[in-house]
Amino acid sequence: MKKTFLTKYDFSGKTIIPFGIHHGSRFGRMIQQMKDYEKDANILDGFTIDADTSNEDVRIEFNIFLEGLN
Repeated sequence: MKKTFLTKYDFSGKTIIPFGIHHGSRFGRMIQQMKDYEKDANILDGFTIDADTSNEDVRIEFNIFLEGLN
């Protein structure tokens, strides 16, 4: 993970919700790295889904994820 974006901006007191697609590794170490760089931010586990998932299933799963944030 490139830390440039996280070191360029101050996310203190902010909530970061990562999301993306993967080919089996989910977020890998990215969440922990973000927490290491942004100690004063609230970093959620986020949403990631396998790249082979159909578009319709991605929409369904992402909407379920969003509903869970409330």
